[in-house]
Amino acid sequence: KFEQFHTWAETVDQWLARVIERNRAVRVIPSDSNAFVVDEDQLPQDQDQEEKMFRDQWRWTGSRVEPRVDLCRPIRLEQLRNERNFRLLESDGPALRAMEWHTADEKSLRDYRQVLRDLPKQMEADLEKATTATEIAEYQPLWPIME
Repeated sequence: KFEQFHTWAETVDQWLARVIERNRAVRVIPSDSNAFVVDEDQLPQDQDQEEKMFRDQWRWTGSRVEPRVDLCRPIRLEQLRNERNFRLLESDGPALRAMEWHTADEKSLRDYRQVLRDLPKQMEADLEKATTATEIAEYQPLWPIME
């Protein structure tokens, strides 16, 4: 890959420095951050599609790159809250109809929506127990079922 982009008048190190500076200039790499060039074997090995969502939370440990678990939790929590919000929105129509018509579903829908509203506290506690980015990425709460 290197041969495609570098001019033969520069060394690999010069080319890498130029690429890093160009990326800093366009703010792909923040100007106040460190940039490291690493071998593929120094990257997280168990990267599946879900774990790639945490790529911006990677850090250099001195010998390899690892995701910062403390920064992964809020990202996953936001995704789960968005899912919860969608489920609440999805139940708005049936809940309003049940309340308007005083149907038997009214209590079960009210209970379903309350469980959804209470779920973020449980999700936060569960995610706090996760110790790896993979555990965080794979975490799914026990979603209630709308009857």
